[in-house]
Amino acid sequence: MPEPTGLAGFAYVQTGEHFLAGGNLIATVLAIGIAPRVAAAQLGGRVALRLVKALRQWSTRRGCKHLLVHATGGIEPARTDRFFRRCGFKVSGGNYMWTVLDD
Repeated sequence: MPEPTGLAGFAYVQTGEHFLAGGNLIATVLAIGIAPRVAAAQLGGRVALRLVKALRQWSTRRGCKHLLVHATGGIEPARTDRFFRRCGFKVSGGNYMWTVLDD
């Protein structure tokens, strides 16, 4: 089976000082994703690992003390948790949501 072509994954990241980093620079991943056609293939896991590796290198080159990933999408949270823990990340805080309007 041929490997998928085109965009495989993306990350939207910003850097700045943050109180969690004690005044040091912190890289914050606001969005991260793997294309559904790639995620469904065997290639998906490798793409995700390469993306995390690239994020680590990117933040290190910019002199960041920490790399923080906001995993707030609610899509397979247990799987997301396992993935980032296996990549060496630690949980810091939590996310809570209140629905303003119910349909």
